[in-house]
Amino acid sequence: MPSNANPFEEAAEKARKETNEALSEELVSLTPIRAEELAKMLPTQGDKEEFARLMAAVNAATTHNEKVAAIRQNIGNFTKAAVKLLQTAV
Repeated sequence: MPSNANPFEEAAEKARKETNEALSEELVSLTPIRAEELAKMLPTQGDKEEFARLMAAVNAATTHNEKVAAIRQNIGNFTKAAVKLLQTAV
């Protein structure tokens, strides 16, 4: 549902609906699928929101895993620096 924050949001939503209807009619004419069956296959707003949450979780996990990999890759350098620092301090 448009929030009117973007002046083009309402027009874009209308265009999206019209495009989906036109494309679904075209798909129905090309396949033996009925319009009702096709409508059930198309993603809903809830599907899109769930997908966005899933992608956020995947991106967060990826960032964490990349940080862990970088630490593992550079642990030797960290160890050398720590030993050198301790030698200077002692």
